[in-house]
Amino acid sequence: MIIKNLNLISFGKLKNLKITFSDNLNVIYGRNESGKTTLSAFIEAMLYSFPPRSDRSKYLPWDNSTAAGEMTIEANGKVETFYRKFGTQPKGDELEPKGFSLKGLIPSDRDSFRKSVYSPEGSMGAFGTTDHLEALISNLLTSGDESIGAQSALKNLEKLRRSLNTGGKLKEYENKISLLENEYATALSLSRQSETVASAISAKEKLMAEYEEQAKNAENKAKTSHDEELYKIDREIKAQEEYINSFPKIAPLPEKPCFLNKSIVFYILCSSVCFIAGFFTRWEISLSSLLPILLYLSLYAGKISRYRKHLASFFASLNCLNYEEYEKMLSDKAEADSYYTSLLKKKSDLVSSGGQSGELELLYRKILALKNEADDLKRAMPPSTRELSLIKSDLLYYRGLHRELSDKLEAVRLALDGINYAKEIIATDFTPKVTERAMELLNSIAPKEGRVATLSKDMTITVTDGVHHPLSSQSFGFREELYLCFRIAWAEFLFGKDFPLIIDDPFAGSDDYREKALINLLFSLSKDRQIIIFTNRHNELFSQLKCNWVDISPQNDV
Repeated sequence: MIIKNLNLISFGKLKNLKITFSDNLNVIYGRNESGKTTLSAFIEAMLYSFPPRSDRSKYLPWDNSTAAGEMTIEANGKVETFYRKFGTQPKGDELEPKGFSLKGLIPSDRDSFRKSVYSPEGSMGAFGTTDHLEALISNLLTSGDESIGAQSALKNLEKLRRSLNTGGKLKEYENKISLLENEYATALSLSRQSETVASAISAKEKLMAEYEEQAKNAENKAKTSHDEELYKIDREIKAQEEYINSFPKIAPLPEKPCFLNKSIVFYILCSSVCFIAGFFTRWEISLSSLLPILLYLSLYAGKISRYRKHLASFFASLNCLNYEEYEKMLSDKAEADSYYTSLLKKKSDLVSSGGQSGELELLYRKILALKNEADDLKRAMPPSTRELSLIKSDLLYYRGLHRELSDKLEAVRLALDGINYAKEIIATDFTPKVTERAMELLNSIAPKEGRVATLSKDMTITVTDGVHHPLSSQSFGFREELYLCFRIAWAEFLFGKDFPLIIDDPFAGSDDYREKALINLLFSLSKDRQIIIFTNRHNELFSQLKCNWVDISPQNDV
């Protein structure tokens, strides 16, 4: 990434200041209190905004206007300009365009930025590792990927590993999973038995439904047949009634006069005795005893004559010629009455049966038998358990917890191994590489025979020149030069030439000779990367080398 230009709309003491940068060496010159530090802070604020609990007030415009600015960058062949407004509180900050991000273009956090490519005023020696940088170092030396590892995790990983399994959580989950697996197996077995029984019940209920359908059809058929038969019987009964009603009203046959009865027989016997008795005594008495008999016979003959007339009249009333026709009429009437009675009984039986047939009765017996069998199967149904889906859901839940906890414990183990490995390679591989490059840079500025500087894994620099000397015993100028060389080597190894090297006042402790050497070194390095220097030194060598010189000193400053 290259910073193309800045537009300080209003930031601290600076206002309406526009600066264009070259892709190589840029020198921001300004006399003391001209705003170099403010401009340096502006670049950092444009890239990262303000820290959450920083003192914003010292960079808010002195005229109480809104702090804001623009930065134009070039990255991956694309030029983009973004705008930031800084409020008095973080919630008042704005970034445009919306969704704009510098991710992947700059160090991922402010601390890594300050300890590598950016050196604020007075922090020349303040470089070292951060979470991001340590991950970057270990992975640059191994896979080339900077996304793994974290320094801050080291002090918490052991604590985390202990806390993750507090109270034997892993074993608790394993026991719960075992119980749920047993419950699931039992429930699955019972479910399969239930399915078998339910299948048998379903088959019987299906057969019952078929029989019920057959019975329904048979009922409809029987009802139709029953109604038709009933209709026929009713018509036949009505016809029979009309036939019976066609007969004349038959009165009883007139009673034939009786020739003999008990009184007559007694009277005849008495007359006969008188006749016989008189026959042997006096014949006239005997004859007189016959007179009543003759009188009776005469009366009886009259009754017979009247009876015959009455009988002839009776037969005429019935349209009969004689007794034989009368007898036949009586016989036909009796037969018609008998047949009518049989029709009534048949209708009564038909109504009572309701049209039920033997086939229908058989179907009903089959349906009842199937219902009893289905009820028996329902009573034999295995006991119900929790639904398999609920058991499986619990099982998946606890398996997930177990897997999550196991993965976390494994991740902690891998992280511990990774960080320990990272520390080892930092000590054994990375720091020697940085030291080698730093000594190469240092020797181009201040060569000295036999002098060796080393960098420990905790970023402590020691210098030997045959005799070990602590760095604090070296001169201020040498320490500043040494730190600068290590910082340049450090930034090169971490980020290559993908980000500008920003240095505030690198010449503070240098004499004229060393200052020129440093300028030449920085100019040489700027051929392949952008370098931005803030200084209050006006060395003519800058003009000779044709650097991008930017003077931010006030025009009326004497």
